[in-house]
Amino acid sequence: MTQSLETSDALASPQVIKLALSAVQRYHAQCFWFRSPDAEVETVGDVLLVIQRLRQHGDLNAWKTAREIESCL
Repeated sequence: MTQSLETSDALASPQVIKLALSAVQRYHAQCFWFRSPDAEVETVGDVLLVIQRLRQHGDLNAWKTAREIESCL
């Protein structure tokens, strides 16, 4: 999961944004307690943060979700 700085500021596709927002809501208490569940996810960098947090603090299902999101990047 290596992205350049140039792509991390690029807007993510609507499909990826939808998956990432769904993951934030589903795993909010476990992985995203530090952010509002209504916070925007717009850029590839935002999505990479979601993936990172799912992997750092999530269970097996969160890991699978992270892999699914990453495969859409």
